[in-house]
Amino acid sequence: NATLTTWYTEAIYLRQPQGTINIFNNKILKLETGVTSLATVGVIGIAVYSGANAGTVVNIYNNFITGFKCAGSCASPFYGIWCEEGDAGTSGVYGATTNIYDNSILLNSIVGTVTAEATCVGRLNNSPTTQNITMKDNILINNIGTVKSYAAYFPASTAVPVFTSDYNDLYVT
Repeated sequence: NATLTTWYTEAIYLRQPQGTINIFNNKILKLETGVTSLATVGVIGIAVYSGANAGTVVNIYNNFITGFKCAGSCASPFYGIWCEEGDAGTSGVYGATTNIYDNSILLNSIVGTVTAEATCVGRLNNSPTTQNITMKDNILINNIGTVKSYAAYFPASTAVPVFTSDYNDLYVT
């Protein structure tokens, strides 16, 4: 139960990884913040900020993510998996690859009042356009329905040079 008021609550957080990183076989069953009013922070299961390291490969597979909770009113987003190549603290070289395979993410009845979006897999809308993302064989269920709700969200303003999606089960209410 995190009480930070200036940053996201994240179960797994990678910043500028190098080489090949594997995040696998995790059960993230409770993602909770004790902050009663979240205006600038949110809750994320797995966050990958891979900026400035060309050639980095992040494999995210066989994970189960659910159990999001906000103690009060949350005006910031909730994400199961967040992929961001850009980073405010870096510049220059980009070109990471993120592979998202065989994950199950359930956003179901977030406890608390959520007024921002809820997304199973997402990407920042101002990330550079050199990140390659592959999503295969995932089960993404978003039952929130009271706010902007997405199974997968990749804003049009951030074209992904190579985006592959195949055999995913996507459900949103």
